[in-house]
Amino acid sequence: MHGEYIVLDFWFTGCRICFDTMPNFQKLYNLSNSNKVGLFSVCCYNEKQGEDYLTGRKVLSERGYDFPVLSINIKDSLLQNLGVSAMPMVLIFNSERKLIFRGSLEYAEDFMKDFKCKI
Repeated sequence: MHGEYIVLDFWFTGCRICFDTMPNFQKLYNLSNSNKVGLFSVCCYNEKQGEDYLTGRKVLSERGYDFPVLSINIKDSLLQNLGVSAMPMVLIFNSERKLIFRGSLEYAEDFMKDFKCKI
């Protein structure tokens, strides 16, 4: 992961709201031509639903999205440790990889503008 800031957008396949926000995430990714911000989608896959670490990439590719996709098991304790208790949820980390934002994509965009960080 590169960038002065890292933006992670957590979602899962059964979340309609998650898919509703993806066009905005794609726009942000398309605008992110600087090395200041690394934008990553994080699919929280559910093995009980027959999903695996490739599910997110497949689902997004089928919908025409081309932003980077990471995967994590929805039962992974890292999600709880990061405070990802509902989805969609965006986390932003600074250059020291300290968590500086947790919330929605809409508020994340405003937050980044307030930090004068061009996406």
